[in-house]
Amino acid sequence: MRYSAEHKQQTRERIVRAAARRFRSRGSEGAGIGDLMRDLRLTHGGFYRHFDSKEGLFTEAFEQGLKEVGDRVTSAIERAPRGRELEALIDATSISSTATMSRGDVRSLPSHLRWLAGRAARAGRSCRR
Repeated sequence: MRYSAEHKQQTRERIVRAAARRFRSRGSEGAGIGDLMRDLRLTHGGFYRHFDSKEGLFTEAFEQGLKEVGDRVTSAIERAPRGRELEALIDATSISSTATMSRGDVRSLPSHLRWLAGRAARAGRSCRR
């Protein structure tokens, strides 16, 4: 059965949102693709129609999270009274005011950053060769 481009894009976005939640709660190593796809009622093989690798999915999920934070900060600054923009920025980025982040999200953030730093370092080494 062939799916429309819109359906494929919606499925990809579903995978990214679910993966982002899972990566935040379990870290990149604790989130298996097979389990993720099964929970979404999709096939493991179908994953590879949307992404080349788990790392590709992680990168997209991480970028999506950064975009959401950026959007939240921009919105807070735009709504802030004149002269209170910095306070709005701090409030928008403080963990205590971030309703979308659970304790598990906060605890796993360092592991995400370590993983991303490791990938960047490996990529840098391979570029120098």
